[in-house]
Amino acid sequence: MTQVEHVTISQGLVVSSLVTASFGCFFSYLFSPGRWDVPIRIRVCLALVWFVTPAVCIFRFRKKGLWFLVGAPLALYWPFVLLMLVVSCSLEVRHCL
Repeated sequence: MTQVEHVTISQGLVVSSLVTASFGCFFSYLFSPGRWDVPIRIRVCLALVWFVTPAVCIFRFRKKGLWFLVGAPLALYWPFVLLMLVVSCSLEVRHCL
């Protein structure tokens, strides 16, 4: 593989990682506020897809693969919010109402 092919592949993977992360972050705004079950499932699936992409890229590109973590705040925002909601609901029932 030449250097140009290597750069093109890595740039494409970075862009796809960012697109997956941003789509997972902003996907819930496409649905009405009353329906949260479908967007939550899709967001979690997109976060898992995003998580696998940087893991494979870090394994493949080593130190240069750390650039794929740029999308982490976007991809992991909603799973973190949902985790905090579950933790707060398990500690105090009044927070869930």
